[in-house]
Amino acid sequence: MDIRDAVGRRVLHYRHLRDMTQNKLGEVAGIDRGYVSDIENGKRKITIDIIDKIARALNIPASALLEAELHENPPEYNSL
Repeated sequence: MDIRDAVGRRVLHYRHLRDMTQNKLGEVAGIDRGYVSDIENGKRKITIDIIDKIARALNIPASALLEAELHENPPEYNSL
């Protein structure tokens, strides 16, 4: 599995934990629903800015999307 697939699986996992649709995640993150779908399916190269937007929309630290482990109760995002 490459990094795009891994990040996509994490986005999907945390989106489901938050009971969010792709539409809602896209709306909150300020990105298109189709782009969310492509990310979740490992079809897009994404920038750190997009990772940050998605993490903020999911209320998790951006690092949670890059970690090896998936958490059932991820730490919440704390703005600095």
